[in-house]
Amino acid sequence: MADINIKFNLKQPKANKPTPIRVSISWQGNRLIINTGETVHPKYWNMSQQVRTSKDFPQYSQINKRLNEIKAEVSKLYHKLKEVGEDVGKPELKEAIAIYLDRADKNDVPRDFLSFVDYYIKKKQGTINPQTNRLYSERTFSKYRRVKKLCIEINPYINFKNFDQSFYHKHYEKLMIKKNMSLATIGKYTESLKTILLAAMDSEHNVNRFTHFRKYPVLTSESTKIYLDDNEIDAIYKLDLSHKPSLEKVRDMFVIGCQTGFRFSDLYSIGSHNIEGDFITLKTYKTGAVVIVGILEETRSILEKYNYNLPKNISNQKFNEFIKEVGRLAGINNMVRTSITRANGEEVELKSKYKLISTHTARRSFCTNLYNKGIDTISIIAQTGHASEAMLLKYLKVDKKEHARRTLTKIKELRQSTKPMYANG
Repeated sequence: MADINIKFNLKQPKANKPTPIRVSISWQGNRLIINTGETVHPKYWNMSQQVRTSKDFPQYSQINKRLNEIKAEVSKLYHKLKEVGEDVGKPELKEAIAIYLDRADKNDVPRDFLSFVDYYIKKKQGTINPQTNRLYSERTFSKYRRVKKLCIEINPYINFKNFDQSFYHKHYEKLMIKKNMSLATIGKYTESLKTILLAAMDSEHNVNRFTHFRKYPVLTSESTKIYLDDNEIDAIYKLDLSHKPSLEKVRDMFVIGCQTGFRFSDLYSIGSHNIEGDFITLKTYKTGAVVIVGILEETRSILEKYNYNLPKNISNQKFNEFIKEVGRLAGINNMVRTSITRANGEEVELKSKYKLISTHTARRSFCTNLYNKGIDTISIIAQTGHASEAMLLKYLKVDKKEHARRTLTKIKELRQSTKPMYANG
């Protein structure tokens, strides 16, 4: 049985004049009725045929084609939302359909910048970001709100015309430098500002006609990110945490992450249904890519420990807090040089390595350790789901000395395996 039922009916089936055609959607105990924008006289309507064939009404074919398109798109929107979460909310589906049917009344779009930011956030809440195929996150909206506050600090009455050639360097960048933001943070808020201004300019909203913002630079800088080698992961795996069950569960999930490369969003979704023989097959939450990863001895042991019913998910923040403590207990305390690039230079600090461990360290460790073992990048990408080799290489934590060591080892192997073409004598 289909998990969603989509059909069409008339708003006034007994009317003596054309009446709106509505789409009726039923799912998970919910019901939603929305006007399609099409109308037809009831005498040409048939519930099974929709608009019935009639020489007196030649538009029947065009309207039926449009209704079939709407039905297919509603189904597509519903299943996209369902991929994100099991329960599809009524407001989410209603808003997604309204956007598809182009119901946004352009006269209702605020024409001033500050009001538009609020409008844009509200419009995007509960919808899917086409770049990630996931719901827009609260983190994204927080960046938009932060951008609005920065702009208000510059000019309480700021509007689209104020985003001219000089705005970025004279005001926006200077304010963020004054607040001692890192270059990466400055870039993040600049990118968010440009997203808002571009959205206000597009044909759907059409309230911004100024284009100077396109040239605002988006600054980037490399933050300090670590990986754990096999010995460090082994020290974590062998740590006796039976007296600290919360840490033990986080440790076990982290080790699985180090051996599978799964993101935090995928790690807790592993179940017996994903496992066949020595492999885990998983459709990744972030990209929808299907990856297959081999099960190593330690991962198998952990899966069996929980009878293939892994611990319940905890927040990313709590996980990061616990795994740092696990790293400390495992003795991963060698000093690491960390740096943050700001406008006035680089801030350098030495930190114990365990303080830098996070959920992402597991995936980075998986990639880097495979690369250091000589596994080719194509095989690694197939297991991590990275979009390209360039994306993977950015992810690896391999220094220049390691590259030199790999090259030297490879040359020696080639020399030993190469025989001279002509033997003496």
